[in-house]
Amino acid sequence: MKIKPVITTDAVEPWMSNPKVADDILRHVADGGTLMEWARAYGVSYTVLAGWIASDKDRSTGYKLALKMRDEYLTEMVVRNLRMYADFDPAEMFDADGRLLNIKDMPERIRRALSAMEIGEGLDGEVTKRVKWIDPGRAIELLGKYRKMFVEVKHVTQDTNVTLVDLGEYKIKRE
Repeated sequence: MKIKPVITTDAVEPWMSNPKVADDILRHVADGGTLMEWARAYGVSYTVLAGWIASDKDRSTGYKLALKMRDEYLTEMVVRNLRMYADFDPAEMFDADGRLLNIKDMPERIRRALSAMEIGEGLDGEVTKRVKWIDPGRAIELLGKYRKMFVEVKHVTQDTNVTLVDLGEYKIKRE
């Protein structure tokens, strides 16, 4: 059974008639966003929005293209982030005197590579800072897998039963 969403309500009539709205929605999706995010940001029901897109051939075709572009965008983003993690240099977290920089003073690629930061104060008032970052080796491994640089060899073994027959026991009749 196919559900046909309601595509008009008084609350959404104004934006539905604006030809630029479809372009804005499609651009948002192509840039990595979702239809659900757009609907929430503008106070529109997701089903109303999806129905409105599906009700017009050009909007529907544009939306499918935007989804494809979003997949490419997300792939590019993952590769970019993996490259940042693979190139991570912990020395960039410290100033010239060896003190840990404030987060806001670290380069963006260094901030993105951080996975945890703990700041504690001892009884004597000494501040302890612990920093964890994403494993650069794992990032390199994932990049290599994405680029199909590694070949995984699988060894298959199979037990085979072979029965040998002594053909000398059989007599061949000749006519």
